[in-house]
Amino acid sequence: MHAHRLALRQAGFSLIELMISMVIGLVVIGAMFAAYVGSGLSSRNTRAMSQITEDASIALSVMRSAIAATSYIVPEGSDATGFLSATGNSGRDNTLSGCNNTFEDPSATLGTLDCSEGDGPHAIAVSYEADAQNSAVSAGGVPLDCLGNEIPDSGGVRPAYQRFYIQDGALHCRGPGNDSSAALVDNVIDMRIQYGVACTPAGVPVSPCSEPEQEGRVVRYMDAAAIRGADTRLFDWAVSVRLCVTVASADNVLDTTTQYTNCDGDKADAPDGDSDRRMIRSFTTTIMLPNRQEGHL
Repeated sequence: MHAHRLALRQAGFSLIELMISMVIGLVVIGAMFAAYVGSGLSSRNTRAMSQITEDASIALSVMRSAIAATSYIVPEGSDATGFLSATGNSGRDNTLSGCNNTFEDPSATLGTLDCSEGDGPHAIAVSYEADAQNSAVSAGGVPLDCLGNEIPDSGGVRPAYQRFYIQDGALHCRGPGNDSSAALVDNVIDMRIQYGVACTPAGVPVSPCSEPEQEGRVVRYMDAAAIRGADTRLFDWAVSVRLCVTVASADNVLDTTTQYTNCDGDKADAPDGDSDRRMIRSFTTTIMLPNRQEGHL
């Protein structure tokens, strides 16, 4: 009896028991590894989405501020008819223009901007009088352009002439405080712009209103090519701007190349083909141009 009990105490696991234990252990290890890999991929995608959202937010915020100020002037007083008057004409003529591609020469004056041929990321140019109400200011209280440079004084006013366009996969800006453009936001790969054009009152033949109550209201959205093909004076009758930017992640974060939804709402292939595994998203906003309601009538 004593020998039998000693034999039982010395007996180990059987081969079947060992194999079952190994399988269970491998399953547990595999589950832990899959959870670890999944957590890493999720974290990587989350960081990429945060970067995309932040880049889009900065791009739209800066452009919204500049575009919304289009035609703004600082009033000095009123004339005999009761209408506001201002120094110069910086807030009235040639305050908005655009292209369905980049500008041929971004240094040209707003009224003489020509467009590069073909269709590509759109470009927009705006002009307004800068002050502390519509612009960030320096420590000395001087309004700053889109790149943070002081806007030069011109006869007592500071005309802000801002141009935005896509170059080398980044949103570029050229303002009056610098002699060349500079990248404002990286990873912006496309920009699409439409202009909400109001009808014109009686006596203005560009886009006559079918009903008097339509004056000053958006009656159609047109891109820059359509406006330039019809009559460039329609830029003067734009009272809103629909702006869309497409932003990509800085790195390849997806397992495979994936289609994205572009600014037109269509599925599009990644720009760089099968090797492009970036996450890409499009963001749209509509900007009202309040200073133009009466400025062009």
